[in-house]
Amino acid sequence: MKKLIFCLPLIFLITLFTFNLSAQLAINLVSVENAQIDCLEANIELNLNDDVTLVEGENCEYATDFSNVKIGNNELSISSDKLLNEEVSTFDMVLLVQALLSINELSSYAQAIAADVDNDRVISTDDLVLLRQLILFEVTEIEEAVKIGSTDLLTESFEGFELRSNFTTYMFDKEDVEDGVNKDLLIIRVGDLDQQ
Repeated sequence: MKKLIFCLPLIFLITLFTFNLSAQLAINLVSVENAQIDCLEANIELNLNDDVTLVEGENCEYATDFSNVKIGNNELSISSDKLLNEEVSTFDMVLLVQALLSINELSSYAQAIAADVDNDRVISTDDLVLLRQLILFEVTEIEEAVKIGSTDLLTESFEGFELRSNFTTYMFDKEDVEDGVNKDLLIIRVGDLDQQ
């Protein structure tokens, strides 16, 4: 009986360790207004801590073994090979001009991130010039064309013209994902202000 009592904590630890090895961190990418994203077509790649590329599943779901998540801060970065020219239109320019002239405010922080076309964290006429060049195919590629962030950005209001971050990475603590290993994150394409 003493041997059994002695072995119970050991059995529990082995079971717990085995469970953690099989657990996964799952990231579900969603877009503004929950528009359908074709992550395969967009060739979106998620990378954890500049070390592990997350495996793409169906419907913009990405996953990795939970053992790859570090204790403390973790960094999730996003990239895409899709040309932005296919995503932007003159309507995006109209929305940006209205925001710059204070005719209409940007509807959310997510839209403000899309408006920062040149990635300098300031919404200005430089963004308008680059957006025009994208529409006319004078420019076909820009750095950091896809952004990632919390879905809270959809409801967070934006004031002024400066962003607090460039949103190319999403930081999270291991404790934030330990209880529920499914996490919804927002994908934003630079220049696509109307998110269509």
